[in-house]
Amino acid sequence: MLHVTYIFFWILLPLASIYFRLKKRISTGFAIGLVLTSFFLGYITANTFQERNEERLVRLLNEKKLTEAENVLMWIVQKNPQDINRIDSAGIHDPHLFREMKNKLGTRYIAIATEIMNTHRISKSSRCDDIDEHRNVMAKLEHARRLLAMAGSLGKGRKDLEDILRERIGEGKRTITRLEADCR
Repeated sequence: MLHVTYIFFWILLPLASIYFRLKKRISTGFAIGLVLTSFFLGYITANTFQERNEERLVRLLNEKKLTEAENVLMWIVQKNPQDINRIDSAGIHDPHLFREMKNKLGTRYIAIATEIMNTHRISKSSRCDDIDEHRNVMAKLEHARRLLAMAGSLGKGRKDLEDILRERIGEGKRTITRLEADCR
């Protein structure tokens, strides 16, 4: 159905408008408007027929295309961690495979977040020159917090790491605020 939509809106309709323009039955402005409108409607119509990422993940899991399915799962979780609940797990032939994939991805996110937490921290005694560096560290800590949220949506939440990270982010914000006030 998708290919029919592309052919109709992106080939047949523009060709018909060009044909009738060459036969002098419609004006040039109307022909240009018709071509642009057909491209726009073709784009909108084609997007309504495309499968959602949640449906694509189920299809790929059922076809045992694990690498592609893992990439789609990462994309779903990174776009919006709550979208994991929209996946129709009843349609998956091997739910154990899906749980294993979620656990593997959640473990990877926790490992990355833990590495960020262990390697980046803001010292309380800082100079005015360190504000930009502190902001970069804060961005990395915020990224680690988002990774933990994604792992939590996959069922691998670690409340202890989230609490430590929340405390470090709070201390970092206070340090940056103090430095900005002192260095003005």
